[in-house]
Amino acid sequence: MGNPTQETRDLVVAAAERLQVAEDDPARLAVLAWADPVKRGAHVMQRISQMTPDATGDPAALHLVGTAAAAVWAFDLSLSFLISAVDGLRAQGRLGLLAQALVAQSWAAFHLAKETLAVSAADEAARLARETGQSRWALAAELARAAVAGERGDFETAGALADQAETELLPIGAHAMLSLVQFARGRGAVAHQLYSDGFDHLQRILDPIDVAYHPFVGAWALSDLVEAAAFSGNTDKARLCLQQLESLATQTSGAFLRATLSYARPLLSSDDEAEELYQTALSTGLSNWPCYRGRLLLNYGRWLRRQRRVADSRVPLRAARENFDALAFGGLAEAARQELRASGETSIRRAPDARDHLTPQELQIAQLAASGLSNREIGQRLYLSPRTVGSHLYRMFPKLGISSRSELASVLSAAAASAS
Repeated sequence: MGNPTQETRDLVVAAAERLQVAEDDPARLAVLAWADPVKRGAHVMQRISQMTPDATGDPAALHLVGTAAAAVWAFDLSLSFLISAVDGLRAQGRLGLLAQALVAQSWAAFHLAKETLAVSAADEAARLARETGQSRWALAAELARAAVAGERGDFETAGALADQAETELLPIGAHAMLSLVQFARGRGAVAHQLYSDGFDHLQRILDPIDVAYHPFVGAWALSDLVEAAAFSGNTDKARLCLQQLESLATQTSGAFLRATLSYARPLLSSDDEAEELYQTALSTGLSNWPCYRGRLLLNYGRWLRRQRRVADSRVPLRAARENFDALAFGGLAEAARQELRASGETSIRRAPDARDHLTPQELQIAQLAASGLSNREIGQRLYLSPRTVGSHLYRMFPKLGISSRSELASVLSAAAASAS
């Protein structure tokens, strides 16, 4: 969680590998992943890829496996383990560890563009972490919410959450977590083409003399930093970051790093090479990373327009618009619509669906109620009183345009279908 020297990392790894435990022991995998994700990343991913998240197993062990996968940037592997861990820890009433697992789940879901899950997990994690005296975990959850808000273009919410977290983290010396503050600020800025701001925020995470330095979190941002640097006049920095990303992807072979590398390569290529790199990236490796896929389609469409291939640009721009509408990324969807209008094609704005009007907790309660759980059962699951659950349901019915509990399933399934 901090920034140990390589010598310290090597000592920890050597000690863990001397222990007489199985190579796929969850604690061993977690130690190796967190101690040295670069050198041990491929080994950890290979072991976890052969495991399955047995919901009947020890949820603490599932949590260790999920966080080990996340530590080596294998978010696609980690999420299923974390979902099972959350369910198991919730059933056992282990609220402190549940809060931590929900934080990990929220960040994994964020990277996979499962924003509804990311926000609901982060919202519950922040509440439980505060209630169990884990303020740093609460801040990590709130920063996940900030990252989601920034990616959606809600800069007011993102900025307020990031500023509050920074205010709480600085006095307690939690400097490693400042990397999450800078990431939350920078990711949204880059996604919305505010390149100078994004560059200023993200470069701090990879500067060893900066208080916000953290190479693990920095790897999350490398492709964004390539883009921000390339389009803000910092070409040399962009090339350096691309080289770092290529090195990491080669050493670990992780799907996330390979996907972000394929996203970043066209941004620094010559016009003669760009189209092949865009098409290669779109045809392989981005299916599990829909936000990057949407942004790549948007960048490809813009590149085609700059090449005066206006008619050709409309195909990727339409796909980008549909991608962002499905994700409910209003700001990015509007950017795609603006590009389409500039190409001469009319594009109407997506009408918000019913779920867009609910808070994260309301949506979580609505989904549980729609599945047939009673107020008491929902309350037991979320550690709320039945009265509180009933109050939430009463307030959300008008938002959804319904008058009874029996209508919840149909309105939520219709909203989900319109977004798919």
